[in-house]
Amino acid sequence: MKTHGTLFAVGLVAALAAPTWAQTPGIPAAAGGYGVQNAVADSATNPAVENVGFVLLGDHHASGGGECHTGECHTGDCHPVYNGCQTFGGCPEFSSCPDGACFVDSCCGNKWEFRGGWINMKRVSEDVVILRDTQQGTGNVLEVLNGDDFDFDFTSGLDAGVIYWFDGCTAIEFRHVWINEVSDSLQLNDIGNTAAFVNTSPNSLIPNTGMGVFSTVSTNESEFQTSEVNVRSRAGSRITLIGGFRYAQLDESLAVESFVPVGNRYTSWDTENDLYGMQIGAEVALVRVANDCFRIDGLVKGGVYYNDVRSEVFDNGVGSGLAPRRIGSGDDSVAFLGEFGLFAHWQVHHNVALRAGYQAIWFNSVATAEHQVGSTGSLAVPPLTANVDTGDNAIFHGVNLMFVGSF
Repeated sequence: MKTHGTLFAVGLVAALAAPTWAQTPGIPAAAGGYGVQNAVADSATNPAVENVGFVLLGDHHASGGGECHTGECHTGDCHPVYNGCQTFGGCPEFSSCPDGACFVDSCCGNKWEFRGGWINMKRVSEDVVILRDTQQGTGNVLEVLNGDDFDFDFTSGLDAGVIYWFDGCTAIEFRHVWINEVSDSLQLNDIGNTAAFVNTSPNSLIPNTGMGVFSTVSTNESEFQTSEVNVRSRAGSRITLIGGFRYAQLDESLAVESFVPVGNRYTSWDTENDLYGMQIGAEVALVRVANDCFRIDGLVKGGVYYNDVRSEVFDNGVGSGLAPRRIGSGDDSVAFLGEFGLFAHWQVHHNVALRAGYQAIWFNSVATAEHQVGSTGSLAVPPLTANVDTGDNAIFHGVNLMFVGSF
């Protein structure tokens, strides 16, 4: 009796100390669903089972469990519970892919993902001559003002979106990015009476009263916004393919104002680019550590766009003897828009993550304000003429800090 009592006590202690495994959420065991323990065990004994699932979030880490209770995770701790996932059936709801593999972002299979955050970006300056010294003729141009003289400030903006997962592999995404008035101003002092806007013929000289000394203030501004609708499809445990429609708007303005005794001469160039097109890309988990609580993602997207361009030139005529003039023109072109990013993703809770990184957005074959100066006819004689230059680049880059909520 004593021996039997000892064996019973040992067995009871072993049973209580053994880890408790939960059945795979959403799959009744009677229906052939695999519990977490069975999935991992089968992957070691059955060649038809492959470890392809995401590491899940859960609790009971002390016992190595980490299972869900009543369909919800009680903590945000990450534990390697669902490392393996059977490739035939048995996947939790909203987590099954066409090939039978399971891909689950959390142990509860969240369907909604909301992303919202702060971005701080600046525009890369362009190397293009705006004002030159006409005494140098048409040979070696002595630059008075160049586009790369502008050092654009970092400006805050918004990056927000929502993702809805139809299942564990396919989702639709809506996203909007907005940056307002990335700008810089320069003041040029002691300019002689031979400074002119580049490529204008006859020379469009900055007005002068004969003193040969005055100051000019130049302001360059740029802003953009984009809206996109994408389909996201997981192509593996690390890769998500992206494709869809994107609209982008890029507006720019360059103003040159000269202060002379006869008044202020003001000349400006404004451009508007409206881009419509399709894009493709991918988001890749480059590094995953701490049971997927922390990862580093890479993002690349690009597409070809139809660009509807409008350009306007204004000159108030002060010092030239001419009345104020304004002329607008339009054109269209084929443009390219690309986006690149590197982000650190920290899952602080099964419903909450923080995301921070660096990103760049590149507009190619668009109309920028500073490049329109060389496409403008003479400001010295009527009529005022202008052609649209659509062979330009605009690159924005900066940091991105984002909150991610999954439900």
